[in-house]
Amino acid sequence: MAKRLGFFMLVAVVSMVFCSNAPWACLAPTPLDGWQYGGDVTPEGASIRLGDHEASWSYLYKFVYHERGLYTLSFDFKNELSPIPYEPGSDGFSFLDSFFASVYFINECSRFDLQSCSFDYVLPLFDMDYEGPFKVYRGQVGPSTLGDDWLHYQTTFSNHFHKIIPTFELFDENYIDNDSAVLIANVNISQVPLPTSLLFMGSGILVLAGRRLRNRSRPRK
Repeated sequence: MAKRLGFFMLVAVVSMVFCSNAPWACLAPTPLDGWQYGGDVTPEGASIRLGDHEASWSYLYKFVYHERGLYTLSFDFKNELSPIPYEPGSDGFSFLDSFFASVYFINECSRFDLQSCSFDYVLPLFDMDYEGPFKVYRGQVGPSTLGDDWLHYQTTFSNHFHKIIPTFELFDENYIDNDSAVLIANVNISQVPLPTSLLFMGSGILVLAGRRLRNRSRPRK
């Protein structure tokens, strides 16, 4: 009985460690599958294209359920934003088409739509114009395996909420139709694995517990 109990406890611990550390969300096995979006958003090959054709605001996000813990978010992107600024008016201001990548977090709202659902916390990742990311709040931008005209972004963050929402937005701020786009591919969220030492520690505890059970089950002389 003690051996059987120890075996099932060990299986439970191993399953808990490896299941909780599995990559739960490769978010784009098929372009737009499961995504919420609006404006000028279309699939393009294996990627998703955010543009500004007859759209002042294009957005793309996905509602992902996760437990609390440490997570890594990564994706590839291609910058096709326009270098043409909005002609300044009487106020003297000019604006460029811009792209924003963020992660939103919520607990209670059953549907997140960027407008009617109040979020609990937002984590800005980076802001970008035609020259590239000009303000990286966290994480790193580097070369992509998709080609020289692509970049790869990766960051690690701690999640204290029930739902994680990776979000991408493109704003047409120069008011020129169909002159800007950003392509997104290979969006992935995965939980950071627990240290292997925790697994061995759990196994050791189970061995000790099994020994104690065996000792108790032995008849006293």
